[in-house]
Amino acid sequence: MDRQYQIRPESIPFKNAVKTSEQKKMPDTKDTFIQKFRILFYFIATLWVIEIVNSLTAHSLSSLGIIPRTLGGLTGIPLAPFLHNSVMHLMFNSVPLAILGGLMILSGKKLFVKNTLFIIIVGGAGLWLVGRPGAHAGASGLVFGYFGYLAARGFFKRDILSALISFFTVFSYGGLLWGIAPTFTRVSWEGHLCGFLAGILGAWIENRKP
Repeated sequence: MDRQYQIRPESIPFKNAVKTSEQKKMPDTKDTFIQKFRILFYFIATLWVIEIVNSLTAHSLSSLGIIPRTLGGLTGIPLAPFLHNSVMHLMFNSVPLAILGGLMILSGKKLFVKNTLFIIIVGGAGLWLVGRPGAHAGASGLVFGYFGYLAARGFFKRDILSALISFFTVFSYGGLLWGIAPTFTRVSWEGHLCGFLAGILGAWIENRKP
């Protein structure tokens, strides 16, 4: 009597190789989503660590912010967003940073980092040119930059998702526009304005690329 042999699927090397290859091609959506927002979490956490150190030194680090039209003040352009004048100052910036930054990062980590650096450098350079005397510090310029970018992107890009994000941004944070109005208080409205314009410029440049 002839014996009948049953070949089990898992015993076929080629099929296992195809299965493994398909598993590698399929990204874990949950991990990708978490990884996108991890960089934003680390960024805000870094701001708080620096603020703790700054508080322990009577906020002496805040003097390293942007000092307009001085050679030494140029070093404050990349440093200013990481420095705050008080815990409350950082608290007021943390929530909009998390929300608007979260909307920014939906387009990807690379684009988020690129636009963040663009707003910091271009907005900071603008503040260095037109700001009032004194050390300007805080991430509010970055907040206004995110706002400007998100609000303008829907207009320049003109797709449904960008338009919805722009609508949500303006509807939820439209009150920020009062922050770019000239004032004689200690609030750096010039930093807000320069960050806002840098964000719009970033959205415009991004849309012009083929």
